Order: sequence, then C-alpha cells, then structure tokens
Amino acid sequence: MKRRFLWLILAGLGLIALGLWLRQRDSLEEYLTFTRPDGRYRVVVMRRLVSRRMMPGQSGDAPGVLRLYDRKGKLLAETTIEMVQLAQKVEWGDKTVEVPLIVKWSLPD
Repeated sequence: MKRRFLWLILAGLGLIALGLWLRQRDSLEEYLTFTRPDGRYRVVVMRRLVSRRMMPGQSGDAPGVLRLYDRKGKLLAETTIEMVQLAQKVEWGDKTVEVPLIVKWSLPD
C-alpha cells in the first residue's frame, strides 16, 4: 500500500512538472517584426517568456524563435535563436530573406 501511494505521489509530481514545462515552452510574445517592402512576407521575432527575473533592459537576452510568414499569415519557416537581440536586421532579396549570421531562407515563387 505504501509503495502504491509513493508511485501516485511521484506520478502527480511528474505531471505537475510536465505542465509547468509545457507552459513555459509555449509562452512566446512578439518582440520585433520586419515586413518586406511589398508586404508579401514578414519575419517575426518571438521572445520566449522566462520565469526568472531580469534586470531592466535585459529583455533582449531572452531566447526565442524566428518565424517567416506570408501575406495570408501562413507559417513558412521557423528557427530558434539564443538571444532575440541578435535579430536586429533583415535583408530582403528577390527570392531570399536573411537574418544576418542566423538564417537565410528561400522564398516561395
């Protein structure tokens, strides 16, 4: 009986930990958006919300995700980034978009 009770407690703690991890993993907020001049595509820098306290001005130190969307809002590509402040510039080409030193994506025709 004691062994069963212990397993129930461990399973409950595991579910709580999983829930907290999933909540933190999916907590993103928009940090920056870069739109191509013709409006056909946009790159959105999403900052991952972290539970630890940050000093003022450190929000750019957070990890995040870069996402490429088309005009209709369809997600075309995605990549993770160590610190969102690294994505301060986007270079648009005719068939590519590049966030220097991070990623270069081909654009659909």
